Amino acid sequence: MKNIQRLLAFLFMAVAGLEPLFAGEQRMEFTPQNGFDGESEGQGSLKLFLGKPRVFHVTSHGGKQSDGTFRLDQTINLQGDAPHERFWILTATGNNHYSATLSDAAGPVQGLSSGSHLSL
Repeated sequence: MKNIQRLLAFLFMAVAGLEPLFAGEQRMEFTPQNGFDGESEGQGSLKLFLGKPRVFHVTSHGGKQSDGTFRLDQTINLQGDAPHERFWILTATGNNHYSATLSDAAGPVQGLSSGSHLSL
């Protein structure tokens, strides 16, 4: 019983002690430059409706253009498909707001950043 009390006390102190660590941590605000500048890659799986999950891998290269927009070139490798090339053009439209075009999208894309996250 004493060991359980010690374990619970330790867990409480450990969790309580994490808050000041995260509270003082500087979190970077999202911008296309600090999110996608240079080389990057991502991987995961994609499941569409009734289909089976498919593994994907994306390599990207991004950079600011002379007109102030940000271009992100991507190569997408989706399991079972040939590699696919696409690009994004992102434009800041206001505080934490972005508009974007995607070479293989039917229309414009809107984005909103919150802290270090971007929702499209």
